[in-house]
Amino acid sequence: MDKFRLNNFDLLRLLAALQVVFGHAVELTDLSMEQSSLFQFIHAIPGVPLFFFISGFLISKSYEINPKIKNYAVNRILRIFPGLWFC
Repeated sequence: MDKFRLNNFDLLRLLAALQVVFGHAVELTDLSMEQSSLFQFIHAIPGVPLFFFISGFLISKSYEINPKIKNYAVNRILRIFPGLWFC
């Protein structure tokens, strides 16, 4: 699978994550939007399962590119740790 197609998966993963954020924001603000079309659209997308499904797929593709477990683990740590440290 080429890099351009994987970027489309990243876009879907972003949309799934945004669905979760907006879904919680609507519920936490208590805006009484249960009947609005935006509220119904936000809750129609299974954001969490979609996010984890796509993330798992992308992680497995990353492992296929570099199947040595030590190199894979080092690459994952180097990719995750800077963001974790920043937060």
